[in-house]
Amino acid sequence: MSAALSEFRELMAGPERKEFRWETRVLEPRLDGLQRMLLIAWVKLNLKDFTRWPKEEFRLTAWLGDASGHWLPDAGLHIREKLEEIPLRDEEYEFRFSAVVRPGDYTFGLALCEGVGQRCNTLRKRVRVKPIKRDPLPEMWRDLPPAQFLDAAEDLDLWYRPELRGELWLPVKSRRRLEIELLVNFSTSERHSGSYRAHYVTVGRLLKRLRALAAIRPANGSVNITAVDVMRQRVLFEQRNVEKLDWPRLQEALDSIHPRMISLEALEERKENAAFFRQVLADRLYAGEPQGADGADPMKVIIVLSGAILFSRGTDLEPLRPEANCDCRVYHLQVEIDDWDELGKVMRRLKPRRFSVGRPEDFRRALAEVAAELGRM
Repeated sequence: MSAALSEFRELMAGPERKEFRWETRVLEPRLDGLQRMLLIAWVKLNLKDFTRWPKEEFRLTAWLGDASGHWLPDAGLHIREKLEEIPLRDEEYEFRFSAVVRPGDYTFGLALCEGVGQRCNTLRKRVRVKPIKRDPLPEMWRDLPPAQFLDAAEDLDLWYRPELRGELWLPVKSRRRLEIELLVNFSTSERHSGSYRAHYVTVGRLLKRLRALAAIRPANGSVNITAVDVMRQRVLFEQRNVEKLDWPRLQEALDSIHPRMISLEALEERKENAAFFRQVLADRLYAGEPQGADGADPMKVIIVLSGAILFSRGTDLEPLRPEANCDCRVYHLQVEIDDWDELGKVMRRLKPRRFSVGRPEDFRRALAEVAAELGRM
């Protein structure tokens, strides 16, 4: 990146250049499901303007600096793009890229050069990232770098973003010891069975929220993660005493889900899907855990994260009965809210506190309320 930065600085030191047609846009940063402010930008070219196309190569460099124009370390992006694979009938080409940024004032710099003629365009503009109004978690970004461009990504990396630097700050300071279980159902409902789009949209939205949830850090206690596929009656992934989510192992587990494939056994026993979830929930609530140094058992906290689930007709939806004097708390974070969602019926007697977390802003408020409530335990 150092060579790219040197060339970029040289280009940006002079007057703004516009030696071929282009269209640029930088969208106003917004809160993303990963609980970071996302800045999206794009550049569009008319390929008729380049005589050597389709053998053309472009070099695009984007950088973020502070308000005075000093470029920030590790806040740049460099793309070398050959256009050989673009169909000749296409007349336009678009570069699209994004960055995560903390609130503040920035200088956005952009340089795009063609490889043969060495013609270049440059752009410099001010970007203001507004803080969230009445932010319920104003300290959440304190350990994050000011800005970071995101890598080109595919598949599940596009949602989880393993390249992100820094971790969200979400402490829970409770008097009691807490055993927090993040229980995530990565199934889509039978209503959407076989739909690749429904599957990947659901998994993506859940992954973003799980990454943020995994930042919860009880000062007195621990965090565990269990990922399940209720519709196939599988425990996909477990991680105990989480310090950092084991993304390679979770990714491998999620890649094993094929939206249009289900075992004959799971198909024949689909009326037991609710019973499977009920058993997983009971195991996490009532399994014995070591006592703390004071001899007291930890309080069990279950945070269920799921999309809307509709079970097969005839499924036993009997809710899990809480044990006598159950020292537990249950939260239900619903990525989608639908009248036909039946997963909550299995937890009804546990009196879960429900949150709609479809929008990033709603999820942020839910995180704040859950953390604050647990901190009072």
